Amino acid sequence: MQTMGHQFAATSNFSPRSNLIFRLSGGLHYQVEQHVLLDVCHVPYKKLTKIVTETAKEFGMPNHVKKSIVHAIGDHMKMLRLLGKKEEVIAI
Repeated sequence: MQTMGHQFAATSNFSPRSNLIFRLSGGLHYQVEQHVLLDVCHVPYKKLTKIVTETAKEFGMPNHVKKSIVHAIGDHMKMLRLLGKKEEVIAI
């Protein structure tokens, strides 16, 4: 269960209603379903999203969804900036 918690915390879906993104990405925009349901083909991801969302809520796990690919890229850039910042080291 710890691994599933990490997957929910570390992944985000984006553009969940876009058929164009679904066709272009082959369902890769359903990141949560892809990482949690390893043995499931990408075709039913759209239908499984509701079940995955309800299950996450039931177990108190986060379920991140970005409205569009633009939002997903923007959040990714913010994370890269945050991870790229140098931490100040105070010598004692």
